[in-house]
Amino acid sequence: MQRIVLGIIALVLFVAGALGAFTEVLGVGTEWWGGVALRTGVILGAFWLVMPRARDVPMPVWVGVGVFAVFLAARPRLVLVGLVIAFVAMVVTALGQRRSRAG
Repeated sequence: MQRIVLGIIALVLFVAGALGAFTEVLGVGTEWWGGVALRTGVILGAFWLVMPRARDVPMPVWVGVGVFAVFLAARPRLVLVGLVIAFVAMVVTALGQRRSRAG
């Protein structure tokens, strides 16, 4: 996906989410959808910021990020355990890259 398109989608979701979550523009029940759109806009905005450097990130890191995201969505109270697992995965990946460069 191109960076400009991703930025536009993130901005539209962010604005629509803010309108839906904090105002009653569309009527009753929009707070929930507004919150979802707001969070999605923030996540896509973060991806938009990272996109120029995303090509340098190895595939195991992306897989770890995906597993971490699913883990947090399923059990948000276990965020500390997820952060420890992510840290261990990051260290193992860094050590593997260091060994491959050395030998």
